Formats: sequence, structure tokens, C-alpha cells
Amino acid sequence: MEFSPGINGALRSWLADLSDCSADCFSFSQVSGGCIHSSFQANWVNRGKPSSLFIKLAAEGRAHLLSAERESLNTLRSHPVPNLKIPAVQGFAELPGGFHALALEWLPMSSNHTGVLGTAMAQLYQATESIFSAYGFPSDNFIGASPQGNTPTSSWVEFFANRRIRKQVEWAHDRGFDLPPAESLVRGVYHLLTDQRPDPPSCLLHGDLWSGNAGITEDGQAVIFDPACYYGDPWADLAISELFGGFDSAFYKGVSKPYPRPAEDVMETYKVYHLLNHLNLFGESYLAQTLQALRPALRFS
Repeated sequence: MEFSPGINGALRSWLADLSDCSADCFSFSQVSGGCIHSSFQANWVNRGKPSSLFIKLAAEGRAHLLSAERESLNTLRSHPVPNLKIPAVQGFAELPGGFHALALEWLPMSSNHTGVLGTAMAQLYQATESIFSAYGFPSDNFIGASPQGNTPTSSWVEFFANRRIRKQVEWAHDRGFDLPPAESLVRGVYHLLTDQRPDPPSCLLHGDLWSGNAGITEDGQAVIFDPACYYGDPWADLAISELFGGFDSAFYKGVSKPYPRPAEDVMETYKVYHLLNHLNLFGESYLAQTLQALRPALRFS
């Protein structure tokens, strides 16, 4: 792939420092990595051994997204569990023109999601349950390109209704989408969760756990990446996986053993957050699905 001369030289110099290799030894190939940043594989041979890194390149004004991703990855790696791989952060750099780059461990993967991933996620939730005394996260981050407020609170109902649903509904109204009033929706979410899910465990969540952000390594270990971490209900973490792509039944069986799936009204309400975010990011094609998922909460408003 081609970079501008300034980016190319700075990128090669930075990678040379990271890899103990000369700046002219790298080759680059573009890989899929979402719609926010440019993503590519950096390849080189050092002392006869082929090596690679996964690189994300953020345009001017988007460095904060990479910084938040780096914090989430490091948080996940600070709680290791068997058979769950988190890509290690290898470096973060400012490049010419306001660009920033994040270098991650390269992990060859298949797209074959099995019960290994579900069991590994359940182990992560169990290992981190109640280590954070509230729901939230020490810092705000992003869900996709949208800001995600994480100010901690001791009430899950308060956190989800106000830190997750309120802002997304307000943004949707600002964008001209025909949704019920924010206060009515927030009140409905608050009352529904108070009635059906008032006090779930507080566990470390990936935050954006759909099939495009997970995989299995060639040696059979689960991998998760592109996180948007916070501490909350494990099934709030899993709601998006039922919307976009999904996992196989073995995945959900692995998670459900220690954390039984909540009632359907709760799951629909958890999905609302991600549907609202997609509505705000990608437009009206998500409106009908969002309104459908809002029905349980509206019954409680």
C-alpha cells in the first residue's frame, strides 16, 4: 500500500525502533479493520525470522480513539484468563500531518467462533466480577466513533439509563430521527431494569463484542480486539453479538453456564444502545429495528 512520503518515512523509522530492524526492511499490506481507521499489516524479516505487526493509522483529530483503544486493550490484558488472547500494544506514535499510529501484536486468526470463545469470555467475567466497586470505567472512551461516557455509579439501572441510552437518544433527536421523547425512553429503561435486572454483577466487558471483533487463533485460542471497555452486566456485553453476525450456539452455551441469559425484554433493551448508536452513525436504515427494540422499555415509561 502507498503512503505519502512524509508518513512513509516516519512510519518506517518508528517501526525500525520498535522492531530492531532497518527502516527499509518493511513491506505493508492493507487489511480489513473497520471504517474508522486505515489498518494494515507491517511485515519484515529479522535474523531470518518473518515478523508482523498490525497497524492502525488514525487521521488528524482521531488520536483520542486510538488512545482509548490502547487503554481498553491494556486493561483486558491486565486480567489474563486461560485460552483468551488480547493483542499486546507494541507502540503508539504521532506522525506528520496530525496522523497517529497504534501498533499491535499480529495474531493470525480464523473466523471460526466456537465454544472456546464463550468459555473464555465467561472466565473473564468471573475473574473480574466485583473488582470495580461500581458500574462504569475510570475514563470515557468510544463505541465505534461515538463518545461513550463511563462516569461510575453504584446503580446499574442509573448507569445504563443515563450513561448509555440518554445521550444516544438525544443525538438521534438532534439528527432529526422520529423517536419518542428522551425522558420517556430513559424513564422506561430505568423502570424496566429496576423491575427485571436491578443488580447484575459488575464485570469487565469488551464493550463492542460482535463477530467482527473476535476470532480463534491457529492454535485454538480465543481472541478479542477493538474493545470499548467498561464494567457492567455481562449480558449487556453480549447483546450486540445477537444483532450483528452473532456467534454459534456453543458460544452462548459457554457464557450461559455461569451467567444465565436474562429475560427477552432485558436483552432487547440492551440491544437498544447499539441500535441507537448505529442509527446515529449510519442512518435511517436502523430506525425501524431501533423502534422495535424500544417497545419493552416504552411499556414501562
